Amino acid sequence: MAASAYLDTTLLPDNYHFWVITAVDSSDWRYESLYSNEVSDHPWLAYDDGTAEGFSKVVYGAGAVRFTPDSYPVKLEKVRIYVYGNQVYDYKTYRLREARFNLMVWDDDGEGGAPGARLIQPILVEPSGGQRWVAIDLSGYDIVVSDGEFYVGWWDLGDGFQIGNDTSDPSVEMRSWFANDKVSWNGYSGFTSMIRVQVLPLSGTSVEETTPQLPVSAFELFQNHPNPFNSGTVIGFQLPTSGEVSLRVYNILGQEIRTLVTGVLKPGTHRVAWDGRDDNGVAVGSGVYLYRLAVDGGRWEETRRMMLLR
Repeated sequence: MAASAYLDTTLLPDNYHFWVITAVDSSDWRYESLYSNEVSDHPWLAYDDGTAEGFSKVVYGAGAVRFTPDSYPVKLEKVRIYVYGNQVYDYKTYRLREARFNLMVWDDDGEGGAPGARLIQPILVEPSGGQRWVAIDLSGYDIVVSDGEFYVGWWDLGDGFQIGNDTSDPSVEMRSWFANDKVSWNGYSGFTSMIRVQVLPLSGTSVEETTPQLPVSAFELFQNHPNPFNSGTVIGFQLPTSGEVSLRVYNILGQEIRTLVTGVLKPGTHRVAWDGRDDNGVAVGSGVYLYRLAVDGGRWEETRRMMLLR
């Protein structure tokens, strides 16, 4: 892609301006890349190179990719699946539509490490737009993996849903799994079904910053999510201006047990993970905890409650 420049002559003084940059396939304008206004260093677990050399389908069956986190615990945030976008005839609406599927997440406690217990209920996905990456947001689900591996995949609904395969690395071993009957799983080597997962590490206190689409007008501390929680939770807050920020966790007696944030942060929306441990790395017990956000030494502050259930 050649470098290019664009001069915007429509800017007005004392106004906020935002730009979104995407890529469009020159041979077919329908295929536009995804974009995001989020700046995040949360890692993506991916075993493909982004190019599909072929596609697979398991009519009325299931398929999955086995994922191995770099650290524990992690919370699943987003999924991307590369779909073929094949058309099927819908006898209820008498129209063509793209093949649908149920997104699934499994533990690795099946026989021989195969997909086992479901970690969420099926999520119906209805793609549109042809051959492309489809994004599914899991941030609203409490999917926390504390050890071992997990699987993300699909259930076919009879539409013959097709997923992209990366065959560029023949040495890849047992990443892709299929079950013709959704029960009897078999792992395959030599290719990778194109599914990627973004995870939020809960073992530290890294701050995720999100650039707002509109200016933030007020300080606000959000309710943590999930709540109640077991392995970890995420606390969000927003700042209309830069400031010296502290975010601390206290027990019900008001004793400080963990400092999550201390330092200067820029305006915008921020999220911080807490892994349920104190400043010494010791897991705290079940109960009600308080978290307090203070800006500029108490110029603005707010406290909320959360519940930890072990």
